[in-house]
Amino acid sequence: MGGLAVAGEEIQAKTIGNEAYVITRVSVGVDPNLQREYHNVCKSYKEGKKRLLHITQTLNTLSKIDMSTIPKERLDKLNALTRSQFPIAGQLKRDEKRILELEELLGDMKHGRVRIDDTLYPGVRLSINSVTKGIQEEYTHCMMVLQEGEIVLAPY
Repeated sequence: MGGLAVAGEEIQAKTIGNEAYVITRVSVGVDPNLQREYHNVCKSYKEGKKRLLHITQTLNTLSKIDMSTIPKERLDKLNALTRSQFPIAGQLKRDEKRILELEELLGDMKHGRVRIDDTLYPGVRLSINSVTKGIQEEYTHCMMVLQEGEIVLAPY
């Protein structure tokens, strides 16, 4: 009743939502740990891309300057900046590979269902394998499953 429930394959509950139609989110069919890892890796990848772009732009700007006029301390910092781009590029390649692996794993998860022993109330936002449906009417003793890309009511 209100809040968020997440499960890999199945949620079985007596009641989902409540008579006041308070927003309740229910998500099944996706391993929450895989999904969390996917979001973290995507975030890391995006941040790394931004850092690498900043370093590349800085190095491109500095390459137009005559290196013989730069003090030794600045030259050391420039060399350190140049070296710092390689580990970032390596991490980006590893992140790209992991993102593809996780997308494949998440795409393979096909089964998800929600069983309701008593009542499913309007106001529930149901997600099965990233397909979302807002519940508009009250259902009793039922099961919601994904069929042909759509969330449908199935016999309990």
